[in-house]
Amino acid sequence: MPEGMSFEFKLFLDPKQVLAEDGQLLPKIAGLSFELKDKMQIHLLDTPELKLYETGWIVRSRFKEEKWELTYKRRIRDYPDMRSAMEQAVQEGFTLAEYELEVEWGYKKQALSLAKDFDIALEAKPEGQWRQLILDKAPQPFKDSSIFQSVAQTWVMGPIRSEKYKSKWEQEKVHLEVWTLGAERMAEATMKIKNATEAEAADKHQQFITLFKEANLLLEQDMSKTKWALERL
Repeated sequence: MPEGMSFEFKLFLDPKQVLAEDGQLLPKIAGLSFELKDKMQIHLLDTPELKLYETGWIVRSRFKEEKWELTYKRRIRDYPDMRSAMEQAVQEGFTLAEYELEVEWGYKKQALSLAKDFDIALEAKPEGQWRQLILDKAPQPFKDSSIFQSVAQTWVMGPIRSEKYKSKWEQEKVHLEVWTLGAERMAEATMKIKNATEAEAADKHQQFITLFKEANLLLEQDMSKTKWALERL
């Protein structure tokens, strides 16, 4: 395991326990007070069979503060150790220094995430412009992957309404993001730590789990906001 990695903990909370009936966040969540940070509209790109997601790629746009952001993310899962995951990324053509590199750590499972963002100019609706933007902006590892052959069969899906809140816990920034699709909602608590060893991250990860578990808010399973949304869209 390389020293000094960045980690993002991702835990899912029972939306019925953290949201009022009108969808508003309750005043206190596990003893923490949250304030609204961002409101966003999110679109996802995938095939009807979710080929991008299933092969570890996520392509999404986020609209906030009158600006569009296009993100490509590659998640490498099911690796024997982190060094092997990073070696796989290099073999796939990634120049690691050019991407936001972090370990995403859910309730139990981990994935190495490589992400690249682009600020883009779009009209109000992205549907008619996305495919050309994907061709124009796609990083080389995406173009070189077998999944790039499926771009012609992709759909733009959304929008998903997102509200992101912020708080602090033990001097660390904590975020809670609520995604809404129709009458359904999903709530995810996240926290990032940087330049941590695996042992340091494991200790903080367990404390983060305990914070929400003791408040009876935690869904004790590994989940994905993206897959949740794609399956409904």
